[in-house]
Amino acid sequence: MSKKDLTFPEKMADEGKVVSKMKFVILPGGQKILAHDESVCAGQETCCIHKPSDHHMRDWQMNWRDDTRVMERICEHGVGHPDPDHLAHQRKFLRLDEIEWDSIHGCDSCCSPSVTGNLP
Repeated sequence: MSKKDLTFPEKMADEGKVVSKMKFVILPGGQKILAHDESVCAGQETCCIHKPSDHHMRDWQMNWRDDTRVMERICEHGVGHPDPDHLAHQRKFLRLDEIEWDSIHGCDSCCSPSVTGNLP
């Protein structure tokens, strides 16, 4: 893997910068990312990586978008939908508005439980 293929946190670690309470994890789908340690989210109700809620996209592959800093769930059609637990965390801790850009995506309606499975 070349340096240009590294994610932002990997570049930080590669450059010797301190990344405390972080460790590499393999997401469902095989992507390797540098994420917070489980101890960081231990008291939280949910965590998209360590303790996902019981949403309908829970078993889909995950994809960290380093360019937008958004965790996605990939539906059976290959479309990336923002992970609901990630968005909830962003809203709660970063005080982002419900209409922020991080929930905008090329949607095929799979992220809406009422219409999941309607596409061929």
